[in-house]
This record gives sequence, structure tokens and C-alpha cells, in this order.
Amino acid sequence: MISIPVFDMMILPEVTFYFKKDLFDDIDLQMIKQGEEVLFMMLKESRNREELSAEDFYTYGVSGQIEHIDDDGNIRIRAKERVKISDIAEELGVSTATVSNVIHGKTKKISDETVKRVQALLEERQYIPSMAGILLAQNSSKIIGVFVNDHEKYEGHALDDAFISSSLNYLSTEIEAHGKFMMVKKAKNPNEILQFASMWNMDGLVVIGFCHQD
Repeated sequence: MISIPVFDMMILPEVTFYFKKDLFDDIDLQMIKQGEEVLFMMLKESRNREELSAEDFYTYGVSGQIEHIDDDGNIRIRAKERVKISDIAEELGVSTATVSNVIHGKTKKISDETVKRVQALLEERQYIPSMAGILLAQNSSKIIGVFVNDHEKYEGHALDDAFISSSLNYLSTEIEAHGKFMMVKKAKNPNEILQFASMWNMDGLVVIGFCHQD
């Protein structure tokens, strides 16, 4: 199984991801085969990449399978369905609270034997903590909302506009570089913006195509 460190992206279960060969600089591409299992190692919290060590990654993560490798060495990987806390708890015969506490290091009231059993199964089942739960605990969504004016002149294809698509590409690079996630939404009415931003508890907003008078 190949381990892949994940820095500034969210790996969703049952979704196919396309990775450029640059990600695999430390891996002999000749050893990678179609159908091989991979394990996405998730970063615990945002830090400068130069300061990262093995301890900064969860020892368990989302697993996947290599679907295709093109002639340039780029790889398409399909993430598998994520294991839930309730699955771990049911298999071990313990409460979901016990499993959750072990995951978050709150083990003072849990026996060493139970902690070891939970940790072992978490690693075996390749469980990864819910990003939504982690961000909720931190009271931060890490989401930067990008709102694009869905003006009638675009005829429903605002995101295909050359200027807008170029802007989104640049914003995506900058937002990910700062450890945030980008969410894009088309909007016809500027009143939608604050309502939607509050709904998702966004950390910031970028508005494209709306005039000052809007």
C-alpha cells in the first residue's frame, strides 16, 4: 500500500481524484500499478510544510485505489467509503463516546486495554476523523466563499467566462496556500451572499462581478 500525505485538500469518500506526478517525487513510479491500494495521510492541523514531521499526520486516513495511470505518470485515484465512529464502536462493543474520546486523546477515564483496542481498529479500518467535526470544534470553517454574479449575459455559464475562470484558478492557489478551502457559488441577488456566508460560517468572502451599488 502506498501512503500519500495530504496537505491542503479535503479527500471525500467515493470521489475520484486526479494527482499530477509531481506529488510522487519520492515514489518509484515503476512500482505503482493500476488497482493498487493507497492511503491518504491526513494533516492534523495547518502548518508550514518545511516544519512538518511524521507526527503531524494522522497514522490512519482515507483509503483509495488507483484507477488509472497515464503516459505522463499522472494518477487517478478513487477514494473509498469512509468508516464511521459508530462502525468502530459496534465492532468493539463500546460506546461511540469512548471511540470519540480515544480519537481526540481524552483517555484519562478509559482503560489502557480499551485505548489500545480502539487505536488498533482505527488503524486497521483506516478511519479518518470527520473534517466537519474537527472544524466545528475549532469554531472555524476554514472556508473562503467566492461569489460570482450570475448575470443574464452569461446565459447560465458564468463560470465558463475566461476572466472568471482565470480568477478562480488564481484564488484557488492562494486560498489553498493559506490552509483554507474555497467554496464557489453563483448568485443573482447580492442579498444571497451574507445569508449563505453566515449559513456556512465562512472565514472570508470574495465577490466577483457585483458593482458597488449592488
